[in-house]
Parts: sequence; C-alpha cells; structure tokens
Amino acid sequence: MLIKHITCFVDEESREAFSRSQDEWVQIQSVPGLMWQLGGWKNEREAHIWGIWTDEVLYEDFMKKNHDTIYDKAEQDKNYHSISISFKKIEAIENMDEFLMTIQDNDPFIYFIDGEQCMFKRTETLQEGEYKFVASWLVCGLYP
Repeated sequence: MLIKHITCFVDEESREAFSRSQDEWVQIQSVPGLMWQLGGWKNEREAHIWGIWTDEVLYEDFMKKNHDTIYDKAEQDKNYHSISISFKKIEAIENMDEFLMTIQDNDPFIYFIDGEQCMFKRTETLQEGEYKFVASWLVCGLYP
C-alpha cells in the first residue's frame, strides 16, 4: 500500500473555500487503486489529507490521467499558501473499518505510523497534535 500525506497551510479567510474545494475530490472514488481518502484540521490553518492506495503503479496512473483535471476544477491552489507532500509504503492499516464506522464530523482522531503499519483512531477529546475529522472529505474507493 501507499499513503500520500498532504499538508496544506491555509489562511483563516480561505478555510471554508479550501474545505469546499476539497469536497471536489469525491470524483476519485471510482479510480482504480484508491482505497480511501480522508482528512481533517490539525489547527485553524493546517489541513491534512491522506490518500491510501493499493499500490504505487495505480497511484501514478491516477496522477497521469485524473489528478490535474480535478485539481484545476477545484481551484484548490487559490485556497492555500503552501503545501507539503510525503509518501510512505506500508504493509497494513490497522482497524480502518472500525475507525470509519465510529468517526463523525469534527471528531478528534490520531494518525500514526509504526514501521510498515499505520493506524487512524478516533479519540475522545482533542489533544495537542491530533486532528478534527472532516466527514465531507472522506472518499471510499472501490477496491476489492
């Protein structure tokens, strides 16, 4: 599996516009290889999005065929002032089904990677370093 972790730094006045433009990414739900895309706010100006893909080959195919069309339509580049992207190959995601069944809009959650495994987990109260889930950013792919 491949995780793409995107961090966007957003001006306060662009926060809602950024969130609306992120909703455009629902179009990727039928792209081969996408497992999930989800995200949330770490603070008022820092958005985090994770794309989880079955493999790097299908992710690269998406980048060549689909990414720029969606990105341009969403006009997302107008809604953040800097972006950072990282990638990590992993073997497994722990408890993802449980996470997706229990998480709701604005719920706090944590994300961590340990070696070749990662986990998203809902928490009871928002602590330093955690995220607030944005339900409208969740895209579930059609992977087998």
